[in-house]
Amino acid sequence: MLSLLGTAPGLFQYHMSTTISQLKARILGFINRDKTVFNTESSGNNIDQVLAAINDARRSAQREYNFALLQGDAFLSTSEVGANWMTGCKTTPGGITTQLMKKIDSVYNFSTNVIPAGTVYVRTTKIDFGNVNDYKREVPVDSGSQYLLQQTATGILLARRKFAYINGQMLSISTINTTSNVMVNGTTFLDDLLPSDSADLFLTYFTDWLFWATIAQLNQFIKDDQRINIDASFVGKLWQSVKEMDGQIANSGDSATLD
Repeated sequence: MLSLLGTAPGLFQYHMSTTISQLKARILGFINRDKTVFNTESSGNNIDQVLAAINDARRSAQREYNFALLQGDAFLSTSEVGANWMTGCKTTPGGITTQLMKKIDSVYNFSTNVIPAGTVYVRTTKIDFGNVNDYKREVPVDSGSQYLLQQTATGILLARRKFAYINGQMLSISTINTTSNVMVNGTTFLDDLLPSDSADLFLTYFTDWLFWATIAQLNQFIKDDQRINIDASFVGKLWQSVKEMDGQIANSGDSATLD
């Protein structure tokens, strides 16, 4: 929501973000329902179904589309045994704050540099990365494969290079016998919004789409003859505009064609 608040004569302060409370008030006002209708009890816990619907809409959008605006780094402690890359990544090496991931695009070794502005994690070398079906790049096929280095008195000496691969939810790295941290880059997955949250990608840039997507989720809690009629083509156009804006971010910066 864009508002202009006068802070001094001739000066204005711009506010684009919509808070959770503001979005819920808009939704409840539009569907003409009291908030108590959507508050339910479960095992002594109060569940805000409007907030749940907002989070369901955000989660659905992230499942369907890989947001360039959610591209980011995270750190995973793993080895040849493997670790869960979807829920096991952290925001800092060895940290406690979890960074949910939807997709991993690349894996790196890194170094830690402390500068006056803060701590920087710098990519040093890229680790070859694939999926479980790429075992052929890691495991020798036979004695005549490219992994044969030399014939020794006791047998064939084979080389194994460091290779990261995904097998379901597990990310393993060959040749790493002791668990260590690597940097991963890919599409992050947002945590659910809490009642007190105010700054959010969807609340700042995509509130128009989120408004209607939340109502569509809430319609499941309303009797058939009382559901809100939603123009699917209108909401579809809003969703398309969300993806178009994100696509512009993905294409930002200089580009070059290397032949």
